[in-house]
Amino acid sequence: MKPDWIQCDCKGHAGYTSWPTAIGTPSPGIVKDALRIHRDVTRELGIKLGCTTRGLGQSGGGGVSRVGSGGGGRQPQPHMTCRRSAYDEVLMIPQMLELVHEYDVDGFWVDGENWASAPCWCERCRNEFRRRSGLDGVPMTAGSRTGSTGSPSTGICSPNT
Repeated sequence: MKPDWIQCDCKGHAGYTSWPTAIGTPSPGIVKDALRIHRDVTRELGIKLGCTTRGLGQSGGGGVSRVGSGGGGRQPQPHMTCRRSAYDEVLMIPQMLELVHEYDVDGFWVDGENWASAPCWCERCRNEFRRRSGLDGVPMTAGSRTGSTGSPSTGICSPNT
C-alpha cells in the first residue's frame, strides 16, 4: 500500500516550529531535523509531503496578538492574532515560503482559523474602525450600534472588506 501523501505537524498552536526554522521560534530541544528526514524519505518513495501549520490560532506576542474589548482591560489574547498585525507578512507567509524553498513541501493544511477569529480592539483596529465608519467613538460592547457603544462585530475592522 502506498499513501497519496504524508502530513507533518510543522507549527503548533504555541507557535513553535517542528523544524529548525530561520524565521520564528523552533521547538526547544530539536535534535534532528525530522522534517528533512520525512522529506527525503517521501521523495525517495514518490509520496507527496504536506505540512500542518497554525494560521490565526497561534500564540502571538510582538504586537500580533488580538486585543479583547474589556473585562480585565484590553489585554492581548495570547492564542489569537490581530488581523491588522504584520503576522501574515512577517511570520506565517515567510515560514510557509521557507518550507517550500528548503523542504519542497507539496502542500499545507492551515488550521485554527475557525476558533481563532474574533473582533479585535487594538489601536490598529480601533483606528481603522474610526476611518471606515466616520465615528469618533469605537464600539466596545457587542449589541449596541451607535457612538462609543456600537457593535464591534460589523466587519468594519476586517482587513479584507
